[in-house]
Amino acid sequence: MEQKKLPALFGARLKQLREIKNITQTELAAKLEVTQQTVASWECGRTEPSITAIISLSEILDTSIQSMFDIVENPGNDRDNPEFIIIQRNAGKMSDVQFKKMYNLLKISFEDFDWETKAQRKGKK
Repeated sequence: MEQKKLPALFGARLKQLREIKNITQTELAAKLEVTQQTVASWECGRTEPSITAIISLSEILDTSIQSMFDIVENPGNDRDNPEFIIIQRNAGKMSDVQFKKMYNLLKISFEDFDWETKAQRKGKK
C-alpha cells in the first residue's frame, strides 16, 4: 500500500466508524474540541489527526485504535453497504445477551447454507 494512500484510507475508515455511531462531523468535532472542517479534512485525507486525537477518537467511537486502522485498500465489500451499516449501528444498541442470541441464531441459520453461486453450480453440470 502506498504511503500517500494511507491518510485517505484512514479518513474513509474514520467516516465509516463515525456513521456507524450515527454521529455528525459537527458533533464529533465538538466532542474533540476541534472544528467541523478539521474532521472533514481528516475524513478526506487532506490532514491526519494527532496521536492524542486518535486516542480520543477511539474512545468517542467506542472502538480500538487497531480497528481504526483496519482499512481496506479496495473497499466495496458488504461493510460499505448501507444496510450493513444500519445493522451494525443497531447491534451496538443491543445488550450483550441480545447480541449473543442474535449471533447464535445467525450462526445456526447459515451453518448448512449452500454458499455456491448459481454460476458455480451451473459450471459443475
